[in-house]
Amino acid sequence: MADASGRRRIVRSAAVAAVALLGFLGPVGSATATADDSGSSTVLTLPARWTVDVKCPVERLSDGAIVDVVYGTGTGSTHNSAKKNALKDANDQIPRGHRAHHCREI
Repeated sequence: MADASGRRRIVRSAAVAAVALLGFLGPVGSATATADDSGSSTVLTLPARWTVDVKCPVERLSDGAIVDVVYGTGTGSTHNSAKKNALKDANDQIPRGHRAHHCREI
């Protein structure tokens, strides 16, 4: 009986340490750890992370011609924030005198 209690304490300590480390190093959000009654396993739930890729044709402003294609990748805690970061990544690659033209998610 004391053996199971000791294991349960070790598992909980490890879970608390992992959650503390993830909270310190990981993305902002809540991570929860729970142990079942037997103390044999711990379930760690992490915050969701999204990755979005976009493809943007590059339009030359002087004549409106499509001259190139750029790709961007972004991550975020929501789909919308990941898409916003991907669009920023693509726009950062576009040279002066050009613009992104109807970017789409791929």
